[in-house]
Amino acid sequence: MLKAAVLGATGNVGQIFVQLLEGHPWFEVTTVAASERSKGRTYGEASRWRQSSPIPEAVAPMEVVDISPKAVKDVDIVFSALPSNVAGKVEEDFAAAGYVIVSNASAHRMDPDVPMLNPEINCSHISLIEEQRRNRKWDGAIVTNPNCSTTVLTLPLKPIYDVFGIK
Repeated sequence: MLKAAVLGATGNVGQIFVQLLEGHPWFEVTTVAASERSKGRTYGEASRWRQSSPIPEAVAPMEVVDISPKAVKDVDIVFSALPSNVAGKVEEDFAAAGYVIVSNASAHRMDPDVPMLNPEINCSHISLIEEQRRNRKWDGAIVTNPNCSTTVLTLPLKPIYDVFGIK
C-alpha cells in the first residue's frame, strides 16, 4: 500500500481525491495538506465536506498540514488538487524534494517534459519522466492529466483513430 498525500485537500477537487482514494487497493491517504487557513485543524473541521458520500472516517481526524515538502513527510506519492495559480511552484518544490506528484492542475500541462496522461490513450508518455528528471536535475516527477472535456473526448476518438486515422 502506497502512502499518499493530497494537496489542496479541503477544496472540492481535493475532496474528490480523498473520496476516490478511500478504500483504494493501492493507496492510503496518510496526509492532507491545504492553505494556511486550514493548517492545524482536523480535516473534518477544515474541509466543509460537499460530497454525496460521508467524509472518510480515517481521514476526518487527520491534522491538515501546510502545502510544503517540509510539512508533508513519509509519503510515497502526492496528489495535487491545488489551483493552477498556486500549483506551478508548489509542485516543482515537491518534485525537487524527490516526490512524485500527480496533478489535476493545468500549471504544467504544456511543459514538454511533463507527461499529460490519459492512461487509456497514451500510457507510453510516462517515459517522459526520465527526460524530466534529467532536464530538471531532480529525483521526483510531475505527471498531469488533460482537462476534463479533453479526457472524455479522447476516449471514444482513440479507437476510431487506431482503425481509421483522424486528421
